[in-house]
Amino acid sequence: MRADECDIIVDGGQEYVETEDGRYGLGLHFEEVKTQAFPTLASSQELMSRSEIIDLIESDEFKFGREHFDASYLTNQNGYGSCAGYAAASALTKARVMGGQERVDLSGDYAYSLVNRGRDNGSGLANNMRAMVRNGYASKETVPLGGIYPRKYNKAKADAEARRFRAHEPYALPDEQSFANALATRKPAVHAIHVGRNWRRLDGDVLIGNKGVGNHSEHCDDIRYNRRKGRFEFRNGSSHKRPWFWITWEDHLASTSRHHQFYAVPSGTQDPEGDNPSGDSQPAPVQTAKLIRTSRGGCVWCDRWNARVEPEIRASDIELVDGTVEGSGVPRFELRVGDRSLVHEGYWSFEDIELAVARLGG
Repeated sequence: MRADECDIIVDGGQEYVETEDGRYGLGLHFEEVKTQAFPTLASSQELMSRSEIIDLIESDEFKFGREHFDASYLTNQNGYGSCAGYAAASALTKARVMGGQERVDLSGDYAYSLVNRGRDNGSGLANNMRAMVRNGYASKETVPLGGIYPRKYNKAKADAEARRFRAHEPYALPDEQSFANALATRKPAVHAIHVGRNWRRLDGDVLIGNKGVGNHSEHCDDIRYNRRKGRFEFRNGSSHKRPWFWITWEDHLASTSRHHQFYAVPSGTQDPEGDNPSGDSQPAPVQTAKLIRTSRGGCVWCDRWNARVEPEIRASDIELVDGTVEGSGVPRFELRVGDRSLVHEGYWSFEDIELAVARLGG
């Protein structure tokens, strides 16, 4: 096998890319319906036009990934399906540095352990977004490579440490303008990419495209404009132990953005044990969540929710109680996080409840 050749294989239900120097896990869950997990970037700031972005990133003052993040930031998920966890942990690590906080390398394995439900068969972007905001991530020092299940690390220690390193609410990036704006304003961006036979083939330092629905997640930490080809190019941080390369929207991200919710990580919460640039040592509080349920016997969707979702709710830190929720359909739910609440009628999946918790508590 040549250095730039690779094969995509499936072994035990897990997808891998096999190269000359080893086998690397993929593991991004395909989403038939893209979940709008958080508000878009455009809802929080006025987006710059294409020409404004070009002027900014070509100015002498613009400095992002190339100046701030050297080879020591590269990661290796090895053969696990933890790509979305690694992308999220790397993005939060870098967002904290860009915000003036001390560097703490966060664990992609711990991130993955929060969402994989005890099986190494991958995860999606949305549930990693939620975990980053609500749980936070432990450091690589506390949860090193291979700690993809809580039994493989000191859970009490890791969970306590993770509360120090959480993200403020991420911003959804539905299109190229949003994606370019996030990077131009120095916010790391998490995306889905499709790994195929061209995964090791470069045109200069730009990856040759593999279009598809998206079977892998990584992150970007810089942007440049290629005047000869008239396109933005984004610096991709790999979790496959390889140097940085550049990708484009049209050749790498346009097809995957239809199925996965890309997002930007704007900043980390204040670390009560760290050197925070504002001098404020108070972290954002972790809000408790309470789910009130109205149900009835003989309801198909009530029974299905009780069988499928209730066990996951009870295994989480969300309090579940039976009570009265206004409305006409069943099942009905009222989710309370702090002083905010949300009412939902009909079947509500565990993943969507978790996302609602993160949004209400953000």
